[in-house]
Amino acid sequence: MTSTDEFAVRGITVDRQSQGEERQAALGQIYAQVLERQPYAFERKQLAKIEADFLRKKSGVKRFLRDLGHSEVYLNEFYYNSSNPKFIELCFKHFIGRAPSDQVEMRRYCDILMRHGVKAMITALLDSEAYRQHFGCFTVPHAWAEGSYPSP
Repeated sequence: MTSTDEFAVRGITVDRQSQGEERQAALGQIYAQVLERQPYAFERKQLAKIEADFLRKKSGVKRFLRDLGHSEVYLNEFYYNSSNPKFIELCFKHFIGRAPSDQVEMRRYCDILMRHGVKAMITALLDSEAYRQHFGCFTVPHAWAEGSYPSP
């Protein structure tokens, strides 16, 4: 197993002591997990400030994830052209590393999305107990549940 494969299995942890090379690797892994690809050149321009803050240690993994999730790059790719249930399913995949566990969990996040908006829903996912238990503040999200992401 190569080091890239290891990261895909267990994620990358980045904290204030992490050097530029580690942060650059984490950035690539975040984009692969959240955008399911690396950003295009025009998207990199839109993400330049949050990316620079992350690379200069002004923000951590969780804050970068929140900023990326709230960005037009993410919303254009996954929110504006999706149904609410599909978007919630994708957010779970991207930020929690698994599918929603049941209809109760789906309804809870659908309610947040409908009442408070897309940014509040992404923030609620990142502030959830599931996120905290699996990733804390410093680990890049990755798939951790067995199986695929079945549609609810």
